[in-house]
Amino acid sequence: MYLMVFKQGQAALSASLTAISGMYEDNLYLSNLYEYLEQPVEAETGTLTQGALPGDGLRFEHVSFSYPGGAHVLHDISLHLTPGQSLALVGENGSGKTTLIKLLTRLYHPYTREDFIRR
Repeated sequence: MYLMVFKQGQAALSASLTAISGMYEDNLYLSNLYEYLEQPVEAETGTLTQGALPGDGLRFEHVSFSYPGGAHVLHDISLHLTPGQSLALVGENGSGKTTLIKLLTRLYHPYTREDFIRR
């Protein structure tokens, strides 16, 4: 009987610790979310609301990116994804996969070949 009570207590303690761990992970997620939402939104500089060929998909033409004070991560990338097309990004750690995704989602701001030459 004591063994059964001990196992029930152990299960309750394990469930409590799991719940606390989940709350900690949720708090980390929410703090990252709130930090992201607090970022200032830059004013749009473009005037186009639609590409030259509507339905043409997503285009990156001669886009480069470097982190402040760092080396160039991506240089002169051109990419065209048509609607319904799939693409897999593979490569070694530090090869720019995540940076490319952040550029595509406009979390980072790219610069063009002309901006790169001016730097």
